[in-house]
Amino acid sequence: MVNDSLTNASNLPPVVMATRRGTCFVWIAVPNRNFAQRLILLQNVLYLAKYVTQAERCVGMAYAVRPDGLIELEMGYMEVPWAHDPLAEQHLTEANPFLPFGIQEKPGYRID
Repeated sequence: MVNDSLTNASNLPPVVMATRRGTCFVWIAVPNRNFAQRLILLQNVLYLAKYVTQAERCVGMAYAVRPDGLIELEMGYMEVPWAHDPLAEQHLTEANPFLPFGIQEKPGYRID
């Protein structure tokens, strides 16, 4: 499934979860066409995941396949106070990356 997502054969949305301790975790499979922008993509998804979960901090990992066939894992950490962001709200309204395509929003559950 991950390899299909990397080659754009399927849609694998980012995986995000949040704990009651104020930390969210996000994992993304970076499509081959976005390999060069993988760090920017990870940073943006980290910020949106942190915003959606209203967590104090967020840890993220991006999985990508390099042109030579080896796997590249990137990790990121973000810790800033949560604040309302109209630009993030606009992006999440237009295209929420945490929802499968064509699916209505469902109530979230915090896990610990």
